[in-house]
Amino acid sequence: MKTVLILGAIDSFCDLITDFKKKGVRTVVCDYYEGAPGKKIADIPYDVSTLDVERLVEIGKEHSIDGVLCAFSDRNIEPCYRVAEALGLPQIYHPQLIKWLTDKICMKDRLRECGFPITEYRILKSDFEDAELAAFDFPVIIKPIDSSGSKGIFICRDTDEIREHMPDTLAMSVDYTDMFIVEEYYPYDEISITVWVSGGKAYVTCVYDNGKNFDPDNPANVSLSSVVFPSKYTKGNVEYFRDLAQKMVTAFGVGNGPVTIQCFMGPKGLKVNEFICRLAGDSAYMCSEVMGAPSVADKTETFVLGEEVDCSDLETFDPDVPDTYYQMGVYVDKTGKLFYDFDKDEIMRRVPGCVRADIYAESGTDLKYVTTGGTVVCRIYVKADESVGGYTDYLDLLKEVIVIRDEDGNPVANFHEPKDAERITSKTLSVPLSCK
Repeated sequence: MKTVLILGAIDSFCDLITDFKKKGVRTVVCDYYEGAPGKKIADIPYDVSTLDVERLVEIGKEHSIDGVLCAFSDRNIEPCYRVAEALGLPQIYHPQLIKWLTDKICMKDRLRECGFPITEYRILKSDFEDAELAAFDFPVIIKPIDSSGSKGIFICRDTDEIREHMPDTLAMSVDYTDMFIVEEYYPYDEISITVWVSGGKAYVTCVYDNGKNFDPDNPANVSLSSVVFPSKYTKGNVEYFRDLAQKMVTAFGVGNGPVTIQCFMGPKGLKVNEFICRLAGDSAYMCSEVMGAPSVADKTETFVLGEEVDCSDLETFDPDVPDTYYQMGVYVDKTGKLFYDFDKDEIMRRVPGCVRADIYAESGTDLKYVTTGGTVVCRIYVKADESVGGYTDYLDLLKEVIVIRDEDGNPVANFHEPKDAERITSKTLSVPLSCK
């Protein structure tokens, strides 16, 4: 029996843990969250920080692990690399790639020097002068330079708001306690391109539309509000996305592994926002599999265990499939016990077109932690059925099927309804993009 060490055990990791177990792989998980749901289904759980490399290496040796996977956190990339390096295990990362991935200054510089289209940005210190932002039109976005998980991000309408939110942004940084990044706000469509890389060759498996909500009264609350796939921009642009993915994989020196490219689409064309060398968070990496593409998760799991990855199924795959699919999450944003009487079978039966339903916490669970934007309790994937309607119609149906209450009987389920439902189906670009 092979053994894998997984760095992280929150809700998003449950799917990976289950995948490995179905393959007969023993799962060891580490996470400093004591009540992380992945620990309940893993074979061997540890209340150990994923940043404690020395202890992780000891655990790896103790269980003779065959591979290590960090999955959804940029902060865990370096620990993952160091554990794999110390134990001579299959490796996705190298030191220069890690620097590009975990430091936004290095990533932005690399994107710019390689000629990729990006939004304008500046690196500011806490004592910045207003004149340093003279070339920017407000609002702008401020971010920590080396954080992850959408933490410390604020939309600011003027320099006063930048100074107001700056301490919270700086607090989320690991090494840059006096510097942060300011970006042009490009308020149009966000898309993500999922890719599997084998021997330096990039295979596009899915392009999906990513809806985000920014609350003006609490601009740090950046929440995922919709995932629709394939993207409305896929048709006519597949070769463009393949060309972009290959050029970026080459520029960042990725030899093998999963890649996600986050972009904005709008009147100024495509703007690359971020290059990610790991499985996408919020289980978005599963979108390609749901719509019939070869599984990026399966290939990642196979690679980290040191087994040969078969890419023949990717050579002919076309990510422009005719049907439309939705991914919808059910979130809870407060700690405490959760109670409900629905199950997976009921969801599959009552939601037309439901392809997959995952429940991460059983009724009676005492939720001990809440992540940014709320902790996912359930995630549903559907092939859109016209008899139901659009994305928001499906959300209305889910509210009838999925009712979650706290100990006092109060409803606590949050469905992250998109504030701009029209943007889910509207198209801002009507002509194919150019690969030149």
